[in-house]
Amino acid sequence: MNLPLYRSHYGTGYIGSFLPYIWLGAEERGLCWFADNDKDWILNIDQKTGMNSPAHLELFRRNGILTLRVNVVQKPVVLQTPRKIVFGMMASPAKPMPKNWRALGRKDHQRMVFCMGGKYLGGAGAYCARYPLNKDFSPFRKFMECRLSGKKLSSEEFDKFFEEWAEKHLTGRATPEIREKYRKWMLMQINRGADYGSDTKVTFYFDEFNSFSSYAEEAPVFYSEWSGNWYDENFRETRKPLADKFNGISMNNFSRSYRDFAAWFGAEWLKNGAGLYWDRAYPKLGNDPVTTSAYRLDNGEIQPSAEIWAMRKYLRRMWILHQQLYDKNAPQYMQLHMTNTLVLPYIVWSDTTLDLEWGQDGNPVFQKKFSSPLLRAESIGRQTGNIPTAFAVCGVRGVTKDEKEIAYRTSFGALMVHDIGQSFSGGVVRHPAKMAAIIRNFGYGLPDCQVYNFWDQSSLLKISDSQCKWLLLRRKDDLLVLLCTWNSKAETVILNLNSQTLKLVPNDAYDPETKEPFDVNGNSISIPLEGYGVRFVQIKCKT
Repeated sequence: MNLPLYRSHYGTGYIGSFLPYIWLGAEERGLCWFADNDKDWILNIDQKTGMNSPAHLELFRRNGILTLRVNVVQKPVVLQTPRKIVFGMMASPAKPMPKNWRALGRKDHQRMVFCMGGKYLGGAGAYCARYPLNKDFSPFRKFMECRLSGKKLSSEEFDKFFEEWAEKHLTGRATPEIREKYRKWMLMQINRGADYGSDTKVTFYFDEFNSFSSYAEEAPVFYSEWSGNWYDENFRETRKPLADKFNGISMNNFSRSYRDFAAWFGAEWLKNGAGLYWDRAYPKLGNDPVTTSAYRLDNGEIQPSAEIWAMRKYLRRMWILHQQLYDKNAPQYMQLHMTNTLVLPYIVWSDTTLDLEWGQDGNPVFQKKFSSPLLRAESIGRQTGNIPTAFAVCGVRGVTKDEKEIAYRTSFGALMVHDIGQSFSGGVVRHPAKMAAIIRNFGYGLPDCQVYNFWDQSSLLKISDSQCKWLLLRRKDDLLVLLCTWNSKAETVILNLNSQTLKLVPNDAYDPETKEPFDVNGNSISIPLEGYGVRFVQIKCKT
């Protein structure tokens, strides 16, 4: 069967062939099936291999029809007791794309900003504190004052504020070195508010998705329940000296008490003007039969739970809070860092997603790391209705300047032809300024700029090499095409415009970066491309 299948980061540890999630579809429509585990299924586990026969999920393509078969009953059985089998199905797109979503990457429009890290605004330790030290939100309120006024704090104003804050919260808990780090972090972040301004969509690092802070006052009470470790006698005291390191306790579940705890403090951040951001929002298997749907098999081993239903309840609640507490004078967005995960039932509860951090090392050529089908299945945001952003530039660590430029160029091209353009302006990935300016100045994101994707069925544009992907922009009688190829060999590709549908005839074509002209022959344009090349084609047309 010629069908690309991609595994999301659902974790490991299932016994047998169970998978908690599968999605089948295309950019504009699809269907997923999901379940936390195979509790109450009739299993047939091979004692030698430990796998099920048949597999839990099977795909068949016959006569052009693709069928997913879920083998709930895997062997003949006489049912003696009732069984409750829980699973879900969900269609995509789960919600429409936000209005004018492409405009949110423009410098002259609202931009999403990643306001990094709880520790930068008085959080206890790194990245897993749900609230600042002693629940004092004053550092973030100072950030908001700068954001709304457009003015940074003077040295005297900041020093006065910090010394009063540190006297309350760091005395007896922080070494001079840690105290100085808090000072630098806080100064940097508070004054960033003036740079962002009131017209910027702010997302604030609220949660490392699968951990909670050992410094939290709630940790001694809920440690066993939230971690699933009911027998640890070592966790007692949390009021320990502060440290500049990740101090998270691994989560085992998203129980109701945890959801209540996180939602309470999430609402406090929202009331203070912060949109919430979750890092590494992938399913992590829960092994605790008390607080999750994990269960014991007949042989005594525990079959874990993917916690998809609980995470759905949690993030749906957070998304509703975002809608209820949204302040148009200090606009906020909710963002999930997907980390190679697109689990539709809970990723849908967000405004925007951040993907592909796992491409930082290795070959600088982006296309060697990420295939086009993978980006289409996982990263474009259409299935969930979330604005897509990306965190990936391949091979930028320990490489030469030339290799780094290859990384930036190929990442821009590969993302942009998939309409993942939000990072080209003020985002988390630095792209070549000239390339970003060409897209932006042509009008990408403006109301009168029409956008056509290579996966559209409109046949506005055809290209001779299927490994070459394209994005087509149109403003009045002008066209701009961005090409990015996954072909490793240099090749001249032929671009054919459908003049009848476009009601335009190409008159002149050139590369706006290099000013190199291209041969135009009727509706066809010849474009030389390097292996893994990225090029613009600007086309002047006549009606």
